[in-house]
Amino acid sequence: MITDRFAYPDGRTLNYPQLFEAVQRYVSAERPEATHSVADLPDVVHRYLINQRVEANRPLPEVAGDLAQDMAGVSAVLSRYLDHLEDYPALEEININAWNSIVLKFTDGPDEWLEDTFLSSRNAYNILNRLISKSKTGLLNEATPGAISYIIDGVRNTVLCSPIVPQDAGVYASIRIVRPQSVSGDKLLDEEELSPDMLELLELFVQYGVNAVFSGKPRAGKTALLNFLLSVAAKQRDARIGTIEEGSRELTLRRFDEQGRPVNQVLSLLTRPSDRPEQNYNPNKLLEYCLRYDLDYLVPQEMRSEEAYAAQETARTGMAVYTTIHCAHARAAYPRIVTLCQQKSRELADTLLGYAVEAFPISVHLKKMKDGKRRCMEIVEAEGIEYDKVKSRVLYRFSVKDNIQTESGLRVVGQFEQVNPVSEQLRETLLENGAPLADLKKFI
Repeated sequence: MITDRFAYPDGRTLNYPQLFEAVQRYVSAERPEATHSVADLPDVVHRYLINQRVEANRPLPEVAGDLAQDMAGVSAVLSRYLDHLEDYPALEEININAWNSIVLKFTDGPDEWLEDTFLSSRNAYNILNRLISKSKTGLLNEATPGAISYIIDGVRNTVLCSPIVPQDAGVYASIRIVRPQSVSGDKLLDEEELSPDMLELLELFVQYGVNAVFSGKPRAGKTALLNFLLSVAAKQRDARIGTIEEGSRELTLRRFDEQGRPVNQVLSLLTRPSDRPEQNYNPNKLLEYCLRYDLDYLVPQEMRSEEAYAAQETARTGMAVYTTIHCAHARAAYPRIVTLCQQKSRELADTLLGYAVEAFPISVHLKKMKDGKRRCMEIVEAEGIEYDKVKSRVLYRFSVKDNIQTESGLRVVGQFEQVNPVSEQLRETLLENGAPLADLKKFI
């Protein structure tokens, strides 16, 4: 697109940005109302191109559609993906590193650097502002040079502009595409994310109410694993599960019969941010509602702020709570929870650390490794506090033996290992919660 060339009958030639400026001048002067709808604009632009007898190296309706998107839509370059996400099932992120640097990130392959770009730094700024305005979360400007918005359900847009971003770059943006998917245990095992024994142990924890926090960087596989484990719990008709998510629903636990009636008890809650306190349904407020719903399981999908305090307090009441958090390794989850809780509580860090261990005796860490595979790196049991540190034992881990470069790419060589049995205290908890001794024998 950016390299296209167009010709007028008198011999003049234009590149795509020059044609865009000419069309924009015409529409602004003669048909300004057409810019209110990107659905009507392509016909107006197409007629202009025909009347001007513009010659192109691709069909004029296609050129008109691109010009209309750049003028009033999400841009020609982004609309090819955002308007046709079903054609790109592995696309998980569009990274904009400058107006002329756009990179696609896929779950099943290498990054793709696009040749097509925005028309200029100003055009990129206008396009991203247009995307933000659709979500009614405010606009970019020098006073507020950053915004997080949701373009459509499941597509999150994080943008920064000048003066934080160099003016010649225009904008930095990350457009994240969240695709809720049901993941089977067989798929997790086939993709070697964890061993059969590790998966069986985690299923026991969830089935019999042993609270756990799942940690790792974005795209490490936390939500996928949690989705599967909770789907096992959700098959119990008498189990009532409440989930709290921000921006988009990633947990796919609700099930329906042929008539569309729910066959399980899953309350799927989505936050609704607002500057007005009475209209701000943030994770904290939704947690308060959940405590009045007589739930068996509570799933605040991610702890990232002061809601961590309410989540760990809820977990300490005996309710089964499962959540995710960003941190570097399994044991780092506990001081990370303390840091988040301190945004809400003035209690001493040592006290909060004890609360975190009591709330979440199990910490599971996942990682997307250099060979592109997601692996469960550790399952850790926290037993208590000793000398202001978490006393813990590693139950399972993935041990890396080597990294071998092959013709098809890097191959990580390693194996899953059982390091320690579960503690006597955890064994007693599982038995008290109904776990058969026969199911525990390989873990004790």
